[in-house]
Amino acid sequence: MSLTQMVAWDLVLTKKIRDSVAEQSRCSTLLGSVALLEKAADGPAKRNSGKAADVVLRYNFPGNGLNDDALRTLELMVLDKGAEIGAR
Repeated sequence: MSLTQMVAWDLVLTKKIRDSVAEQSRCSTLLGSVALLEKAADGPAKRNSGKAADVVLRYNFPGNGLNDDALRTLELMVLDKGAEIGAR
């Protein structure tokens, strides 16, 4: 099973954002990964740096044999981690 959560989108791409995502990727997820997706900017980001980014949290885990309660618990854990990362 694969879950992907948008954590943040259309961020002005800066060194601080890159460093923060790299730190989150190294330290904060047990089974998942945090990714920075760079893109051409529109709006405020275009005026500042010309680049923007989205941040996503991805989890992959075997879904075989999971009952509904276990699956719901895993989904809630992923959503909670994404909210925690987005607040930083």
